[in-house]
Amino acid sequence: DNDEIDKRPQLSALMTAIDDGVVKHLYVTEQSRLARTDHDASMIRYKCNMKQVTLYIRDTVYDFANPMDILTVQIMGAFSQFENAVRKERSRLGKLQKVRQGCWHGGVPPYGFKLKASKGGNKLSINPDEAKWVKRIFEWYSKTSSTKYIQQKLRQEYVRARRGGSFSLGSIQALIKNTHYTGKYVFTD
Repeated sequence: DNDEIDKRPQLSALMTAIDDGVVKHLYVTEQSRLARTDHDASMIRYKCNMKQVTLYIRDTVYDFANPMDILTVQIMGAFSQFENAVRKERSRLGKLQKVRQGCWHGGVPPYGFKLKASKGGNKLSINPDEAKWVKRIFEWYSKTSSTKYIQQKLRQEYVRARRGGSFSLGSIQALIKNTHYTGKYVFTD
């Protein structure tokens, strides 16, 4: 089952190239960049061994025909997965702590808001240029309940989304569902 590998297009292409015999030497800066799960790591080791691919991690060469190299790569992979899990948990706890302090958990703020530095982290504050359009969007929605109508009105008014293009129907739907505009900050952990 290659579900995780298939979700990573570059890794999937690499695995196909290994299967096709195109790759004979595989260079990675650190093992954690190659495989995120034990299943993926095991599959990569297996394919490299079957296709006689030499693995280079930083300046070290690993030959999958050598049992000691296989063991070393497996141990390094276990440590790498442990470090990833610890890092992920630290990140999760950090976001949760920021939310508890009333701060923004990270990422791009919702349309109509900007970030304002404060003690403990950034907090959301109103972006007046965008907020006027958020208000209009909700007014239009209360009258028509049509995101297509809202999209047309925004285009007529030459209102641009943050990335410069026009608003997609999906981004309008997400904006309408966002609890921040009702004064609630819902964060799912």
